[in-house]
Amino acid sequence: FEFSSETGLQERAFDKMELMNGDEYVKYGGLLMWNSQGLAGANIPTFTDFGQAQQHFVDTYLTASQKENYLNKNYTDWTKAVNRNSSVVNTYSFSASGGGENTSFRLGGSYYENLPQIKTSEFDRLSLNAAVDHKASEKLRLGLNLNYSNIKRRTYFGGRASANPVTSSIMLSPLRSIYKPDGSYNQESNPNGPQEMSEGFNPVSILEETYQASTINTLIGSANMDYQFAKNLYFSSTFGLQSQNMKEIQFVGAGHPVYTIMDITSGLGFLGDYRTTILDWNWTNMFSYRNVFADRHSVELYGGMEYQNHEYNTFGANTFSLQGNNPYFAFSNEQRASNQDIQWKQISYIGRLNYTFDSKYTVTGQLRRDGNSTLGDKKNGTFWSLGGSWALEKESFAPSIFSSMVLRASYGVLGNIPYADQWGSQYNAIPTLAFNSNYGWGDNQGYGGISTPGNPGLVWEESKHLDIGTDFGFFNNRLKFTLDYY
Repeated sequence: FEFSSETGLQERAFDKMELMNGDEYVKYGGLLMWNSQGLAGANIPTFTDFGQAQQHFVDTYLTASQKENYLNKNYTDWTKAVNRNSSVVNTYSFSASGGGENTSFRLGGSYYENLPQIKTSEFDRLSLNAAVDHKASEKLRLGLNLNYSNIKRRTYFGGRASANPVTSSIMLSPLRSIYKPDGSYNQESNPNGPQEMSEGFNPVSILEETYQASTINTLIGSANMDYQFAKNLYFSSTFGLQSQNMKEIQFVGAGHPVYTIMDITSGLGFLGDYRTTILDWNWTNMFSYRNVFADRHSVELYGGMEYQNHEYNTFGANTFSLQGNNPYFAFSNEQRASNQDIQWKQISYIGRLNYTFDSKYTVTGQLRRDGNSTLGDKKNGTFWSLGGSWALEKESFAPSIFSSMVLRASYGVLGNIPYADQWGSQYNAIPTLAFNSNYGWGDNQGYGGISTPGNPGLVWEESKHLDIGTDFGFFNNRLKFTLDYY
């Protein structure tokens, strides 16, 4: 049994950005006034000295509270308000292994905890793994592998550019205070200079009153069996599974129009809840014959099948009428929801032959037929490959300088479906309809239309591969080289 823990600190790799304080900000504003005086359309008077230009900036473009902060030297460091001084990372790990004559096991796990640079952000990951190998008899072996992970992540809701607290923290005036005298957030636009900050986008309030929180649970497992049911005859079966469940919550309190359709005066916020479930599994069953004749002829013959099933399901709902700070749809007036269910399958029949003569000459061949549900009228494809190698170092005429020297070549036709793992393209072979309830025509609410026209001519993508190469080594293979033409 082993246990270990680590603690680390993270800081910005580059933290040399120098931002203006309040005095520098006012001086820069004075420079703008001085350089703009007399320009047509600028509506800026003429100054006799720079002090007048600076005072004009203070009187014209600063709010009453900003003037007070300037006089009292009460400046805001927005980057410190948004960032932690340092990020703490903790890692805890354990492992255990053991077993007896016929059974062995391995257990392990780790917990990773990170408080990133941005305040209110969190990242946690829990990982567990287990493996068991069991020898039931001289002819039967069983195995099981399981891996589980849980990831939790929380950060601010970063909408359009000015709503991003990291971006706005380096753009805001240091004369703007975080809070008003009554303790509420200071997030109204400056009427004298509305471009200074968009209303509702105080970086600290964005951190405290908006968030994105996601949870991802992943399970990966496999079970295998190897059984020798007769002399030189074997059967193997492997079942593999990957399951992933994801949940993401998006919350925006009232008064933060991160979406342009949000009315800052409505007193309503936003809530989004999105769920995704992915399930992939495959099952491979293979018979094999393995034998060596006369100590010179090695034959391995395999035949079997593989089945794959892939499912992708999503459900999402959101509302722009959330009342209060409760992240539940029961506190909203109107909700919108959508869902999607996608599935595709593949079945394969596989045959493979390996023959080696005198440990020098090897010939391999493979033939397979695959059928995929995403294709059109012709869902099946047949693919093959042939290969051979020659271990020259075992020949009497081979130079002794070579520790190993192998010539090899192969040629085959391979099949591929480029979009099979890209969710959303699984039904391109058939025409599909779509309905949109958000838009209508006249008194008709919503419309239907063709989403994809369908292409029944979709077939396997085939590629022909030729590979010729050599591998050779020197000094007991301490130095190796590989040359390939393909």
